Amino acid sequence: MKMSPSLYPKTLIFCLVVGVLAADSRGQGEREPATALIKRAETGDAVARVKLGLIRSSTDAQNPAEVQAAQWYQQATEQNNIAAQYSLGLLFESGPSKDPTESFRWFKMAAERGHPGGQLKAGTYYATGTGAAKSSAEAAFWFRKSAEQDNAGAQRNLGLMLLNGTGIAKDISQATRWLRKAAEQADVTSQYTLGVLFNSPVSKNAADSVIWFRKAAEQGHPEAQYELALLCGKGEGTPKDPIETAAWLQKAANQEHPNAQQLLGEKFASGEGVPKSDTEAMKWFRKAAEQGNVAAQSNLGFMYATGAGVEKNLAEAASWFRKAAEVGNAVGQLNLGLLNQAGHGTPQNFFEAAKWYGKAALQGNEVAQFNLGLLYETGQGVPKDSAEAVRWIRMSAEKEYGPAQNNLGAKYAAGDGVPKDIVEAHVWFNLAGVKGNAAALRNLSIIERDMNGEQKSLAMDTARKRFAGPSKPPGPAAEAVKGGSSAGSGKPTGNAPVASFPTTPKDPGPNAANNAKPTPVPQK
Repeated sequence: MKMSPSLYPKTLIFCLVVGVLAADSRGQGEREPATALIKRAETGDAVARVKLGLIRSSTDAQNPAEVQAAQWYQQATEQNNIAAQYSLGLLFESGPSKDPTESFRWFKMAAERGHPGGQLKAGTYYATGTGAAKSSAEAAFWFRKSAEQDNAGAQRNLGLMLLNGTGIAKDISQATRWLRKAAEQADVTSQYTLGVLFNSPVSKNAADSVIWFRKAAEQGHPEAQYELALLCGKGEGTPKDPIETAAWLQKAANQEHPNAQQLLGEKFASGEGVPKSDTEAMKWFRKAAEQGNVAAQSNLGFMYATGAGVEKNLAEAASWFRKAAEVGNAVGQLNLGLLNQAGHGTPQNFFEAAKWYGKAALQGNEVAQFNLGLLYETGQGVPKDSAEAVRWIRMSAEKEYGPAQNNLGAKYAAGDGVPKDIVEAHVWFNLAGVKGNAAALRNLSIIERDMNGEQKSLAMDTARKRFAGPSKPPGPAAEAVKGGSSAGSGKPTGNAPVASFPTTPKDPGPNAANNAKPTPVPQK
């Protein structure tokens, strides 16, 4: 029987629907996902559109996400609903149906119709080059559109772009304005960024920095907690408070912030703001060291070298010093040099000692400069060279390192590697003596026996002019030994090649004692 032409279209649609139903009845596991159908429907696939219609009208409680997706699609296309367009963007943004290009298309559609979330997403996709060609200018354009609708995320992103001059002219004032708007909506990144901005030379305002760091810190931002701890510790923008400092360090350290863990270890080692505990110090140094914090690696080596909070183990100390030294940490390099020179925890090796002293010395470490100078003086690990010895010892002395000042004074007194000059010898002995260097005080009393009043006066005036330290200028240091221990007799002498240092990693630098056994320097 020949079909009537007027019945043909209806028959075709009937067959199509039956086919769709048949396909759908093959089982839940074989059903084509709504997201795949949406992609096909957008290309004009009539079958996909029919299937979406069936899903949309379904009451299948086991697949509510599929039903919702189909409904969004209908609203987005037939009703031009921007919320549905944005929702479809989210649908394709993550999960098993992730498709950045498709996600961007729907976000851009919503953005063009004024959806602030869609504008933020479009800006983000342009900024990262995800699902769209990377374009900082387009990103800034859409962030601004969204920011003007009071979207905190867009305000933050626009502020950061203005701050860095990315895709838009750099403008600190406008950056601050937009970041503040976002921060006032509790955007934690903006709060932290304002803290950084107000703590920088560009917009220095310590009080404002504390305010914004505190807001971010109270929301659990670990970097803000660490920065707030630093300001509390220095008393900048807030009263100095060691207890509050330690409390914020603890919060950041508990979130695996390595710098906070390192500094918290120092606080426990010194008992500043927390009960003194070498065991706790050791724990936090280790946590930070294992995350690659080089200062903590050096301090962990120090703890092993001195047996503080752990059984003394010089080999383990050398291992941690080496980790720090190999990535350029000057204190680690100095300490590794000390252990190599003394043969502690590693075979004695003057060549290795000189190598590590040299690396630290080139970074300006005054103890390493002094020790390297002494190796040149004795010819251990390096060619013997009096001029080179004086050069390194002078560098250290000019950084006000007492033992180096004393040694340089001894060289001038003896004419060793420098022209003999009793006035210059007095200057350096005096400078070292003011710092309490016992050998320098003894040497000063020795050379003053051969000096007249004019020479002494010239030496004192020179020392006063040369002195750059924070304490009072040198007085007649020789007077400090009057009535004390005997100055003895003989020639002025220098200090020992290596020095003993504080047993607490709190100290920022070396504090040498005379003629002491080599003990590592703590890292600050």
